[in-house]
Amino acid sequence: MALGDDEFVEIVNGLNETKNLRNWGLVIDGTQIALQEHSLESGQRVRVHLGKGEKNETDLFLNSAVELNDIAGNVTLKDDTGENVASLEYKVQPDGSTTYTMTAEGFFEYPKSNG
Repeated sequence: MALGDDEFVEIVNGLNETKNLRNWGLVIDGTQIALQEHSLESGQRVRVHLGKGEKNETDLFLNSAVELNDIAGNVTLKDDTGENVASLEYKVQPDGSTTYTMTAEGFFEYPKSNG
């Protein structure tokens, strides 16, 4: 997940099968946004950007006006049946660090930072 000008959520397929994200959705602080058709192979990750851009193998762009709250929020991934696959709750601490609480039913994970 990244906050700021280029907001995105990263989805990682940790299963041993390919998943198609068609008819899946993200719920961001109560607002549902449909995902585009995109095959996610086992071990593959895709960044789902809320803003505008050109789709490629590693990035989807939703062209949405929805924004991530820069202080705290919740993002839920729903599958094509409407079931919650995973949720991520985040909160920026007074020192500028961000804490995360994740519930995963499938293959949604917070990527490790490089710093």
